[in-house]
Amino acid sequence: MELRSRLLRPMAIFVPTHCTAFNECNIELSSWNHQSSVTIERMIKQTLKYYWRLARPHWRLWTTAFLLSLVFFVGLNIVMPWITSRFVARLSTVDSSTSIGDFMPLIAAWFVVRTAVFIEGRFQIRLHFKAQTRTLRDIDMASFDAIMAQGSDFFANSFTGSLVTKFNRFARSFETLANAAMYDLSMLLVQLIFPIGILLFIAPIMGVVLAVWAVIYAYFLVVVQRKKIPYSRDVAAHDSKITGAIADIVTNSLPVKMFARLPIEGDNFRAKSNERRRARYKNLIIGDNIRVYKSAFIIILQSIVFYLSAKFALDGTLDISQVVLIQFYILQLMSSLWEFGKLLEKLEEALADAGEMTEIYMTKPTIRDSTRAKRLGKVTGKIDLVDVHFTYEGDESQPVFSELDLHIPKGQKVGFVGPSGGGKTTLTKLLLRLMDVDAGKILLDGQDISKVTQDSLRSHIAYVPQEPLLFHRTIRENIRYGDLDASDEEVYEAARLAHAAEFIEKLPKGYETLVGERGIKLSGGQKQRVAIARAMLKKAPILVLDEATSALDSKSENLIVKALDALMKDRTTIVIAHRLSTIKKLDRIIVLTDQGVAEDGTHAELLKKRGIYYDLWSHQHDDFM
Repeated sequence: MELRSRLLRPMAIFVPTHCTAFNECNIELSSWNHQSSVTIERMIKQTLKYYWRLARPHWRLWTTAFLLSLVFFVGLNIVMPWITSRFVARLSTVDSSTSIGDFMPLIAAWFVVRTAVFIEGRFQIRLHFKAQTRTLRDIDMASFDAIMAQGSDFFANSFTGSLVTKFNRFARSFETLANAAMYDLSMLLVQLIFPIGILLFIAPIMGVVLAVWAVIYAYFLVVVQRKKIPYSRDVAAHDSKITGAIADIVTNSLPVKMFARLPIEGDNFRAKSNERRRARYKNLIIGDNIRVYKSAFIIILQSIVFYLSAKFALDGTLDISQVVLIQFYILQLMSSLWEFGKLLEKLEEALADAGEMTEIYMTKPTIRDSTRAKRLGKVTGKIDLVDVHFTYEGDESQPVFSELDLHIPKGQKVGFVGPSGGGKTTLTKLLLRLMDVDAGKILLDGQDISKVTQDSLRSHIAYVPQEPLLFHRTIRENIRYGDLDASDEEVYEAARLAHAAEFIEKLPKGYETLVGERGIKLSGGQKQRVAIARAMLKKAPILVLDEATSALDSKSENLIVKALDALMKDRTTIVIAHRLSTIKKLDRIIVLTDQGVAEDGTHAELLKKRGIYYDLWSHQHDDFM
């Protein structure tokens, strides 16, 4: 650490002193304490670990391609220059007896080696392409699984645009690292090891000088480039923020215009853009500092090499062909070591870009199947909540449920009402295992849902939310999502029962109509009816309706209530509702408050109690009248 500090201290000389606003240029390399550097190291190690795990199944392809790349660069950068030096040496001895035939063996050797290198290079590239595309496919799937394994809170706190950016960066970063290792690193090894070996043989002093210099140069670059990683990660983080911000604004472009908030949003976006500009500037300053040191190292080496070449040529230690060969190799090495600095910068930026997706890989999903989880057995629709306790994380002082016991027989239609914060929607999330109880059990036909797989649990529950989310696909595909094996006739029947066929068949493309992102091309009532048709097709024994009619006009609500009557037939149904008129015919109504179940009975029974439900009903009825 002390040596590293001494090496880095002079970099402060190259930081401009005139930049003071917003700390744009006030870059203190020593400000990165040990803790932050450990965090960065751990992130790099984790990223490389995930990449290795995903590339390992294709290791034979990767290994063969890498070895072939070494052969390619040996032929191109070592053998070819050697043949050229022999050609130059032969030219230096030309006299009157020399003929073109004297050069033909060298010309033939050059042609054969160059052709072989070309063919081998094409084969190597094809192997590399095969290994890379297969690994990138596996990375895409692993990243998809890592994101989709996260709980509902993760998605509620994440911008969609930022997640897409992190997803794409992770794959692109692997591609950058793989290409760098395959070509830049292999070429560097060839251009470093072979020339130094040859120089140690024909000019030992020059070979030793070059070897020592190369080690010092490489070590210095690794040290300083590592110090740049936090700045590159900062740029990547600001890129994600910008992507998320623009996605959020574009998604909400209508309210931005309707509330005349474009100037405000523009100012907010400009502030984020300025933050990214400052992060980029800091990153560029550090990169330029590193290039200054690289240039200084190379200027010193070139001067030493020129001096030694001239000295050895004058005292007869080297002939002209050897001087030409040495200069050729030295120039190659200079170029390669300069590119080594660029390679480190490329690797550092790639690892910084991958870091955000690595954090998602490292984030344990809040809801996970147990190692012994089995598929949910046959379910008829009986639901039991036994001594359920639940508290939102960070709010332990106010439990949502405490000792909640609730029993819903097979086929019963139950409405849940009550003031906001009473736990109505939370109850549905617990049933669907979008969240887990802190204590107690939720049973479906006597089976503990925490001990079964999430997919098998949710396959037995049809869920219709207040705001249905549709894919940017055709109406037919959105309905069939409830049962991917359903026939077209079953899709049409579900649409008819949901009163969706009435508007679908009037559309120019009918069931082949694309609904737009999140179903934006359809009205609220139309989207809701498509969602109900999808739920009908699922044929699940349990149905959960979360305020499925609260945002609709009277005509749409009447159609959807009729659709829901058909949907609820022969199913255990849980209905979350604010409009009490939509649930008064249900078998049972439960009033939930922050104290638990306050009232439980039919519509008529609860009105007779003249309690909370009576007050809610009277309030809505009086407002309506």
